[in-house]
Amino acid sequence: GAPGGTWDAGDNGIYTVTLLEGAVEDTLNNVTPQTGLGSFNVNISTAEPGVLTVLPASGLASSGTVGGPFSPPSIVYTLTNSGSSTLNWSASKVQDWVSLSSTGGSLVAGAWTTVTVSINANANSLAAGSYSDTVAFVNTTTGTGNTGRSVSLTVNSAGLLEVWPATDFSASGMVGGPFSPPSVVYTLTNSGGSTLNWTASPALDWLSLSLSNGTLAAGATATVTASLSSLANALVEGSYTNTISFVDTTAGGSGVVRSVQLTVNSIPVVLTGSWLESAGFRVLLLGQPLRAYVIEASTDFADWTDVVTNTTQADGTLVLVDSEATQTSARFYRARLWP
Repeated sequence: GAPGGTWDAGDNGIYTVTLLEGAVEDTLNNVTPQTGLGSFNVNISTAEPGVLTVLPASGLASSGTVGGPFSPPSIVYTLTNSGSSTLNWSASKVQDWVSLSSTGGSLVAGAWTTVTVSINANANSLAAGSYSDTVAFVNTTTGTGNTGRSVSLTVNSAGLLEVWPATDFSASGMVGGPFSPPSVVYTLTNSGGSTLNWTASPALDWLSLSLSNGTLAAGATATVTASLSSLANALVEGSYTNTISFVDTTAGGSGVVRSVQLTVNSIPVVLTGSWLESAGFRVLLLGQPLRAYVIEASTDFADWTDVVTNTTQADGTLVLVDSEATQTSARFYRARLWP
């Protein structure tokens, strides 16, 4: 009421006290001409303002490959009113690849709520690079406890499998081997920005690989040796083509192919002979191991007659004793593969 006035005996008076925030301790004086000074004490505590607390204190740091997904995809913040009176709060961000589960509300004293900060689908269209944003948590009632949390996003380029050398592998040799060069070493490199898985396989089994699969982190390398296997030794005369497929299985099967060329040359046939006493003429054939040959004979180089068809030994030799050679003054021999 007013700071002065007149009271009759028995009257009651009401003083209205306007309080500021915080604790108040004071004395109210009542002065009357009749009785002199009278007083009483006032000790009143007002409520503390609302205080916004946000946990955890860390930001969201996410990463992944172009197109997503990104990990971790989100973080949950707990907002608490640690004061003694109700507060209003807001949450905001800038980038469209960041989402908030809630952007504002009210908290009575001691209450709490959660806000999830997420990397949304818009991030899937971002190019490789580093991106950032800040989520602002604001106590819109008093400003006490205003804070921010960082959001960082690293978008890595996809893994990219490269194979060197880029040239094809060519080898040659005689039937039964050996072949030269016997092998080639390929270097596999991941020149992209994220880990990839790879496989390697030959189309035909006369080629073997030292490794058939593996994992390459960004920038890492591995080597694969491609060698002519023992099965190549069984190949007959001719030209052969093989392929090695190096596949990035992480990228959905993309990869590179290297061609392998193998030339198998025939072993020249060598015929030598000597007379055997009363038995005939001994013919020694030296050719390809374990191959069938036909040895023919002629007395005039015009008409040829098959004398024997047989298979050479493991050392490539075949022996013929021609008893009919004693019945002619001249006899000539030649050999050919059969069939």
